[in-house]
Amino acid sequence: MALYMWRGTGSAFWLPETIQVADGGPELTMFDDPEVIDLTDGVTGLSGFETTPSMINTPVLRSRTSLQIPGESTFGNPQLVIVDDNGVDADALKRQEILDSLVEDVAGTLVFFMHTQVPAVGERCYWLKASVNGQVPALSLDAQSATVAINLAAQSALKKGAVVASS
Repeated sequence: MALYMWRGTGSAFWLPETIQVADGGPELTMFDDPEVIDLTDGVTGLSGFETTPSMINTPVLRSRTSLQIPGESTFGNPQLVIVDDNGVDADALKRQEILDSLVEDVAGTLVFFMHTQVPAVGERCYWLKASVNGQVPALSLDAQSATVAINLAAQSALKKGAVVASS
């Protein structure tokens, strides 16, 4: 098994709400839809997709110590971090399109690949149904790229699968 570094090897896509991903994974032709947004050139970070299980304290008559039973799992603060750009070249315009499209209350499915930039049948991927909960610019004067965090409200569990051939 080879170790790898995710940076520069993966890709991410935003599928509009009209495209429904089945439990096994997205179909290859879904990525050809003109409404799909390729996030690969703009995403500089994905975070908050880890879940935290909640425990429920349950008193039991015979014990002085409450038992704990598993409760629901919750996400951190799922978000995409997009590079902000004030340029006018093709890459800057693509990043601005992402920021203009993923605004509050827009719903869809985030699909990301850790091993490829070109989706193909059999490629492993993760996906999450979500809606955009707002955008927050990074207000820092440090020597770093300007970014905007796109906060997401998860509508499903994070799923893992692979791209399947179109039916």
